[in-house]
Amino acid sequence: MKRNDIAFQLHSFYNLSRYLFLKIEYTYNSEVEKHNITLPQLRVLWILGCFPGISQDRIAKIGCWTPPTVSDIIKILFQKKLIYREETSNKKTHTLRLTPVGEEKVLETKIKKDSNIALLKLLNKFTYKELELLLNTFKFAIITEDNKYILEYIERLNELELKFDFSDFSRDEKDYTKKLVFIYNLIRIFVLTIQAKHSNILIDCNLTYPQLRALNIIKAFPNITSSELSKIGFWSKSTANLIVSNLYKKQLICKQKGSVKNSIHITISDIGEAILSYDIKNNLQNIDIITPLKNLGNDLTYINSLISKMNHVVENDLINNIILRTY
Repeated sequence: MKRNDIAFQLHSFYNLSRYLFLKIEYTYNSEVEKHNITLPQLRVLWILGCFPGISQDRIAKIGCWTPPTVSDIIKILFQKKLIYREETSNKKTHTLRLTPVGEEKVLETKIKKDSNIALLKLLNKFTYKELELLLNTFKFAIITEDNKYILEYIERLNELELKFDFSDFSRDEKDYTKKLVFIYNLIRIFVLTIQAKHSNILIDCNLTYPQLRALNIIKAFPNITSSELSKIGFWSKSTANLIVSNLYKKQLICKQKGSVKNSIHITISDIGEAILSYDIKNNLQNIDIITPLKNLGNDLTYINSLISKMNHVVENDLINNIILRTY
C-alpha cells in the first residue's frame, strides 16, 4: 500500500490522535490520583459542576461512557460523600449535585502551571491558527446536531476554570491553555467514540479492542516483552499480562524465552497478522466518524504533521514506528 494514500492518512490520523490522548490522559490521571480520586471520577464531578442536576444518561453521553460505567462511578462518589441526591418538586425523582466536600475536591485537584501533565508541554508550541485547524477538524469529525451539548460542556468547563489553577499563568498562557483543553476534550471524544464503535465490529473477529491494540504494538516491536508492552500501551503490568495470555490462547502471538532469566519475548503469529490486515482494510475506514475525514484530502497530511509534532513534544515518539510498521 502507498504511504501517501488517503487510507494511510486516515490510519495515521487515528493512531496519532489515539496515542496523544493516551499520553495526556495517563499523565493527567497520575497527577489526579495523588488526591485520592481517579480521573473518570473527577470528570463526573466536573460535569456536575457544569450542569448541576444533570441526568446519569446525559453524563454517560458527555463522558463517552456506558450507563453501567457511570452507575459504578456514581456509587463510588456517593461513598466518598462527594455528591448527593436532591429531591425534585414532584418528590419522585432526584437530581445529582456536588456536596461541599465534592466542590472542595474539584478545587484541590486543579492543575497548576508547574504540573508534569503532558498537556502543559504543548503550551506555546503551536500557533493559534494551527490550534484552530485542529479544533475545527475534530469538530468536523464528531459534532452532529445530536451531540452539540458536548461543545457546551467544554465551553462551560473552561468558563468555570474547573481544570486549572490559573493563578501563575499569564493572560496569554491562560487563553492558550483553554484552547488546548478544548482540543484535548475533542480528541478524547473522537478516540473513545471510535473505540466503542470499533469494539462492536471486533466481536465478529473474536477480539477485544485492547487485544487489537496489543497486536499492533507487538507487530511494530517484534520480540517485545510484556513489561515493555504495558509501557507502550499505557496499561498496568497485570493488564498487559492478561492481554498477552488471551492473545496466546487465541494463537495470535508466539512466545519465546529470552536470554535474561524468566524473560519472555512476544511476536505476532501469521493468524494475528491476517487479522490486523483485515482490520485495516475492512474495519477502521468504515467507521462513520472516520469517513468524513476522507474529504479533507491533502489537508489531512498537514493536519497529521501537526498531531505528529504534538506527540513528539509530549515524548510519544514511538507512535510513528507503530503507524509505519502496522500499515
